[in-house]
Amino acid sequence: MGAGLSLDYERIAHARNAAASALETAVSASFHPDGRIDTGRARELYASSLDLPHGQSSTMPVFSRSADGALKVVVTTATRLTLGGIILPKTFYSAVTYTVGEANPS
Repeated sequence: MGAGLSLDYERIAHARNAAASALETAVSASFHPDGRIDTGRARELYASSLDLPHGQSSTMPVFSRSADGALKVVVTTATRLTLGGIILPKTFYSAVTYTVGEANPS
């Protein structure tokens, strides 16, 4: 069972890393020269560049401003847990947040 959980951890980490990379790329490529962001374009780029295997998915990016005015973008990845190669009905959810201007999504 421990080996199964470690494999799921790798799958969960892969989903988070893939989403973080796609999110950062999509947001960075969606800025206008005047500093505005085209959120529709960012969502399209995110959806077209994110490639997750069967049993994993992600929400579309949600944009918001924090109290200090920073632009934050959040997606949530979902990874169906497995046991011996069989996908179980349990799902692990993990939020990925990207704050524009920071180096790495968390």
